[in-house]
Amino acid sequence: MELPADGYPPDQQQHLASNSSVQVPYGWQVNDTQPGTGSAATNLQLMPNSVQSQGIITTSNLLNPMPNYQIACSMQQETFPDCQPHCNTAGNNIWHPGLQNKETWASVGLQNVSYANPPEESSWDWHLASNYTTYGRDLFGFQKDPDVEHPNGISPKTLQGSGAVQTPYPILVPYPVNPEHVLHHDPFDSFCKTSITPSAPLEQRENLTNVGWSLYNQPTPPSLTQDGQIPPSLKPNMMSLNSEPEYVRTGYQEMSALGFQDVIPVSSNSLSPSYPTSKMDASRKSEHQLWKTGLAAVDSNSLHSPLIPIGFEEMGSSNTNLPNQYSCDAPFPKPLSICGADTRNAQTHVLPSTSLINLCPQSDVWTKLPASDIPTSDHEVLFQTYKNNFSATYNPEELNRGSLPPKDHELKLVDKPGGSNEEVAAFCDLLNVLRAKYPSSATQSDYGLIRSVVTVLPDELLWIWHIPVTIVTDIFPEPIQTSVHAGYTVEELIQTILSDTQQRFEARNDYVLKLCGSEEILQNPCTLGSHESLRHYLKLGTDIKLRLLRHNDLQQMLARTQEGDDQSPFTFHQTVPKESGASKVCVSRRALSSKLNSYHHEADSLLTSKKSSRRLVEAVRAICYLLSSVETKEITDAIQQVQSVVLQQGKASFHTVQLQNQQGSLVRAVNELTAAISQLVNIYCNNFNTDYQVAHVGAIETVSASKTLLSTTALNFTIYAVHGVPSAWAVSYENLFVSCSLMYGAKELCQRVKTEEISITRSPLFVLARWNQRIHMPIEIAQLPCETILSLTLYGDRTTTGSYIDSSRHSRNADCLASVSMPLYSSKLVLVHDTKLLRLVPANASQADSLILQINFPASFLVTFSRPAPANHWQYFTDIDEMSRKQIANIQQKHSLLLIEEGEKNLLWTKRSFCNSSNCFLPLLLGSAPSCGSESLSESYAVLRRWNISANPLESLGLLLSSFSDQEIRQAAVQQIGSIPDDELLDYLPQLVQAVKFEWHLNSPLVELLLDRSIRNIRVAHHLYWLLKDGLADFQYKDRYSQLLAAVLCCSGQAMREEFDKETKLIDKLVEVAQKVWAMDQSKRSTLLAKEIEELDKFFYQEHVCRLPLNPVFAVKGIDANACSYFTSNAVPLKISFINADPLGENINVIFKSGDDLRQDMLVLQLVKVMDRIWCQEGLNLSMIIYRCISTGRGRGLVELVPDATTLAKIHMKHGIIGPLKEHTLLKWFQEHNPTEEQYKNAVENFVNSCAGWCVATFVLGICDRHNDNIMLKTTGHMFHIDFGKILGHAQMIGSMKRDRAPFIFTSEMEHFITEGGKDGARFQMFVDLSCRAYNIIRQHTQLLMNLLELMLSAGLPELAEVQDLKYVYNNLRPKDSDAQATSYFTSLIKESLRSLPVKINFVAHILAQMKLVGPDVQPSLTFAPEKYTLETDGLISCVAVCGYEKKIVPPKDYFYKIQVERAGQSQASFIERNFNQFVELNKQLHCCFPASELPRFPYKPLMGLFKERELARKRKDELNMYVKYLLNSSPPVAKSDLVYTFFHCFPNDERAPGLPSPEAVSHTGKLSASTQLCISWESGKLSVMVKHVKNIFLPDGSTPDAYVKIYLLPDAERRTKRKTKVVPKSSNPTYNEILEYVGISDIDLSSHVIQLSVWSRQTLLGAVNIPLRTVKLDEEKWYRLGNSLV
Repeated sequence: MELPADGYPPDQQQHLASNSSVQVPYGWQVNDTQPGTGSAATNLQLMPNSVQSQGIITTSNLLNPMPNYQIACSMQQETFPDCQPHCNTAGNNIWHPGLQNKETWASVGLQNVSYANPPEESSWDWHLASNYTTYGRDLFGFQKDPDVEHPNGISPKTLQGSGAVQTPYPILVPYPVNPEHVLHHDPFDSFCKTSITPSAPLEQRENLTNVGWSLYNQPTPPSLTQDGQIPPSLKPNMMSLNSEPEYVRTGYQEMSALGFQDVIPVSSNSLSPSYPTSKMDASRKSEHQLWKTGLAAVDSNSLHSPLIPIGFEEMGSSNTNLPNQYSCDAPFPKPLSICGADTRNAQTHVLPSTSLINLCPQSDVWTKLPASDIPTSDHEVLFQTYKNNFSATYNPEELNRGSLPPKDHELKLVDKPGGSNEEVAAFCDLLNVLRAKYPSSATQSDYGLIRSVVTVLPDELLWIWHIPVTIVTDIFPEPIQTSVHAGYTVEELIQTILSDTQQRFEARNDYVLKLCGSEEILQNPCTLGSHESLRHYLKLGTDIKLRLLRHNDLQQMLARTQEGDDQSPFTFHQTVPKESGASKVCVSRRALSSKLNSYHHEADSLLTSKKSSRRLVEAVRAICYLLSSVETKEITDAIQQVQSVVLQQGKASFHTVQLQNQQGSLVRAVNELTAAISQLVNIYCNNFNTDYQVAHVGAIETVSASKTLLSTTALNFTIYAVHGVPSAWAVSYENLFVSCSLMYGAKELCQRVKTEEISITRSPLFVLARWNQRIHMPIEIAQLPCETILSLTLYGDRTTTGSYIDSSRHSRNADCLASVSMPLYSSKLVLVHDTKLLRLVPANASQADSLILQINFPASFLVTFSRPAPANHWQYFTDIDEMSRKQIANIQQKHSLLLIEEGEKNLLWTKRSFCNSSNCFLPLLLGSAPSCGSESLSESYAVLRRWNISANPLESLGLLLSSFSDQEIRQAAVQQIGSIPDDELLDYLPQLVQAVKFEWHLNSPLVELLLDRSIRNIRVAHHLYWLLKDGLADFQYKDRYSQLLAAVLCCSGQAMREEFDKETKLIDKLVEVAQKVWAMDQSKRSTLLAKEIEELDKFFYQEHVCRLPLNPVFAVKGIDANACSYFTSNAVPLKISFINADPLGENINVIFKSGDDLRQDMLVLQLVKVMDRIWCQEGLNLSMIIYRCISTGRGRGLVELVPDATTLAKIHMKHGIIGPLKEHTLLKWFQEHNPTEEQYKNAVENFVNSCAGWCVATFVLGICDRHNDNIMLKTTGHMFHIDFGKILGHAQMIGSMKRDRAPFIFTSEMEHFITEGGKDGARFQMFVDLSCRAYNIIRQHTQLLMNLLELMLSAGLPELAEVQDLKYVYNNLRPKDSDAQATSYFTSLIKESLRSLPVKINFVAHILAQMKLVGPDVQPSLTFAPEKYTLETDGLISCVAVCGYEKKIVPPKDYFYKIQVERAGQSQASFIERNFNQFVELNKQLHCCFPASELPRFPYKPLMGLFKERELARKRKDELNMYVKYLLNSSPPVAKSDLVYTFFHCFPNDERAPGLPSPEAVSHTGKLSASTQLCISWESGKLSVMVKHVKNIFLPDGSTPDAYVKIYLLPDAERRTKRKTKVVPKSSNPTYNEILEYVGISDIDLSSHVIQLSVWSRQTLLGAVNIPLRTVKLDEEKWYRLGNSLV
């Protein structure tokens, strides 16, 4: 069968013969053949070679225009029975293949084709034009018409994945080769003027492409069928040669890839010309549908670039009024999918026009393409390998080696929705599984509600207090006020409310209680006291308001939706936040496609003009720069090859045959450059996460699988180069080198290896440091654990010029510039291979963050890791020698691997058969394994399998440390942590986020646990979001955290994502306000703040409601500008008062800090909260106020503002500069704010409890910088600490002396308040016992605290960075001490703090600093007045009279004067009490405020001893009466001043009844007996007597003694057993907590001894008692009454 070269059927060849001349290209001649020979009627032959042509070049071949000369030629007609003729506009019959009844073969690239039946004996071979397919210009490709019926049911075999068909003769088709004759054809209309139908006449000189075939070098418009389905006849492998090539394959050329071509938009600034379009006549539009050959349907906005054959030059473009679809404003179409419906219509077509072109003829060849070798896309079968060895001329040897598919220098991108990186794609699959596990309709989902956090408390703690609540409901018109036992459940409370209504009893579960002012829902099955929020409100003194609602009435604003969140597949590119920095790594597909399009255009231009390669190199540079400035060796070599060929081609003669060879070399060079770019894009996509992948996959050598145990090869790889090196480094650093190490957890597996030192060089594109050096690590692959991490560090030898004397010498200092780590094995346990691009993390912020390290790993074989099985020869021993037992007991008390020495580790591992969950901690045992080899892992798995981990799930936190990398161990730990409820897991979430850093891959059990909980619990998702946002500042783990953050956003749902966006915007706006206020002058800050708050209101105008990052239950709708202010500290924090979105709630006040790192505050408050939960679970309620704090980024965050709290410094300042030195400051302040006895008693109790808890917490955590401005007090007695910038003993220094020299803050004024001036010493003993008990409880959880702190070592906190910081906490906890020893130790700390004078001096110094900072604008105040009062608040004073005086015993002990105050408009007078010192203070303040005013003379203060107290009080009464009368008659500014009205205000304590004397004030005449508290214990021959307290002891004259305790162990004839305690001065209720010991007492002799105890003050006996040990119950604290004499 002859292959026609035009569209004229044989019966129309006569028309050609009738012409006197036929236009043929220069260099071709016409062969005249006879009918029946099986050849075409008219053949052209290349004159120089006389090769017979198998195709026909006719006058109307638009792709092969004719020159202006003629050759006479006779035309013979040959009959074609299978052809049906049609006529064109010139009257010539045109063969139309769409109407034939038999098999038809069509040439897709020529407009006119002649046909002949093939001989039966001929063999079928495949023939494709290799010349132009090599350059992407297929002129002789073939496709089969889908609508043709084949005779006898025999159809030729089509190429797999292509539209080419078979031809009978493998004869080469030559093409004009002489480039001198660049021929121009006449301009023609680029539009189809008429609709194309089988019988439609064609106008003369019209551009016609056969119906059923598409021109390969032109884009084809899509078609739309009515049903949008693929016709059945089009489904089987029907492809178009017009489809873009997707894949490069060794050996042959693929014609198309169905539906996976990339649509490359052309920028409006691109050098590519505008392209012609086709337009159908309006009258025939309804009859024809747009279509595209092939199954892939393209959007009408498809941005396919028209393809111009090599050697053709664009001459012009059609001028249409259609919009430019190739501009940047055009929408980027969605990638095509293989599953998309084919909408073409095979019956009617609109054909695209051809642009005006300039032909430069070149030679063409045909190559042989076996169907079995055509590769398919990765959506069907695996890609095949190929080699980048291309040729533009026919060479059978080169054909066997390989060639490129059509359009070699065009790269296509395909969709990768799940991510191009394998690990990321696997992680996306995990997320989709999790989301399917918890659909929005599932019962285990959160329903979008925020439940209260609960803590299980013991019953004895719940039933000792009541919770006053106010319940609002629509059932009752008025709110219900009640007081409920804390042990009642929420369900019981609801039942009580509904019992008086008509509601059915069974319907109580339909109701819930919601906290007013928040979105928090109480949990019905839980007790009221177990709700954390209710306990918190009780401590704050806030009224608890609850709203009774039906469950169906709740608004689930944050719930996931089934329509969107449950069905949309997850991809990182949809949810990754902008601030994560992922955009610096991942290049968008649009940007890369634009650069590739520019490269394609420049490649076409170079192959056409053959002049300069500069623009092509610039296009390559743009691509590489976009891909992180990576320049591979292949790109460097290919660029040099292109430049060399272009240079040689310029030297070659234009008329010689040498030019043809140079053109072939240029083609090969461009193809090699294209292959190098394709390889780079593929490498980039594999290493970084993108949503696309290059269609042409690079060469992959044949690999052989190998087990790790069989691989004895040493690990080796090639460090090629560091890309993206700043040019300035060439001057700053003389040499660069890379240090390589292998890490397994915290262990280094082998000696480090470093590269040679090289200088920075410039390549053809960029500045880089190129080693290309093979690194051989001194360890075999078989010895590497699966979780081995390759750590690489870049160093630079800085060159510094010496002094003038030795200017020729240089000093070299190696600086650490950047580092990176990568796992050697994938999550599928396959050793890394191929090329890796690693983004180097700069050592500091000043270093470049654009460095990419390229490492080439060998790909000759694959190594898979096989985990060992647990050892089965396990034997458990229940007994070992006593020494080993004691050693193991001592080792486990260290609680951290960082504190255990190697010898101790060896002992633990040797005795592992004895260790179990009752005598050892699992992390210590597994961390003591001698190696990470298979034998040690097998033994570790055996230990793990038999260990009872569930006994203490929190112990598993230690298995998430960096010391444990094995995934089996970490998975076992996560399984146990998974048993912890969400409410408790919230307390450990910061540590779990840090543990993600130690995970081998992101697709890990720990990450799965976090995401699982975030789907189920909104609190977890909210807290996790802000922890990850803060973690993005860690450059080393930024990529991992950004991916995890994107996963959290995906799992949270659309509503939560929108809420997170609003919260982030709010924080950004607050940062702007804070920075402006901080930069403004102090005098203008208030005005600026008010203005900025008004601007901030616009945010709420747009967003309406926003939640606070502090707590998702707080929803706010605006800002109360009048309640906002700022603080005067260095960072100038802002006080922001948010308006509650709940109308029943009050404003939410917070402190916003910008410039302070709140991460340490978060850590301290978290640990204190953990301590408080432990205490509560042990039945110890210490009334701890723990405010919320959240870091929303480095140097910014929110802090909860505790209402009605003041600093200790403000209380001190009311008593002047020396206020901290006075003992009664706290006592007087609490008395003024607690007028009733009940209030005062509760205040003392709350202070004792909270002070004890904070003393323990601040000591254990080593909290420093404790001055009186960092200690807060509430009038209810609650004390708490703030500002934790100095922790773990890192105290501020004054020279070489620590500023904090007390163990914790417990001053004498606090002790004075607790004991009411020393009168109630039992309260101090209660405080000591409470503190010691809290300390011992925390000591029992040393391992938990150590694990929490150790997990934070990698957080980058300034105060927690070294092992010494952990050791500080360990030493403070003293885990090796017994409870008695720890009690004695902590008691000594309390006494040390009481005697600390530097603490008070520090308080005074801070007050002075605050006074200086505040300045003279501070208004004077009265120390005894809690607030300021004015004429407007109290009313005009009309008369004041001092009417009496009285001496009060209740402190302060003094004479108080009764003052009657009458006010205008008030019928009854009020009575107040003031002592003389308060009058003195008023007079001093008036003189300070009104120095120029005339003030009344104040009564002088007589010297001591001149008057008796009562006589002096009577005299002062008259003088003070005259003073106040003159004061009220003085000038109005004085008489009506705030000082005067504050002084005469009636305070609550003015009505306080006189108190009774304390029981301790009663004489020691026997009404209260003296006693002592002891705890006697015996262990291993040692008798210990702990003397705790003594109470009610007095000297004979009734004064307080300086007492000590002395004991003897009787019988003791020689009095050698004397032991005594230290002296406690001036105390009737001394506390000792000292241990007195006797060694060598056997258990047999123990009962025969008697303890003789006596209490002495110097030489005076105060009491004594004899205690027979046979009557003593050991280890029990007991009080013993003291007698008056020794027995």
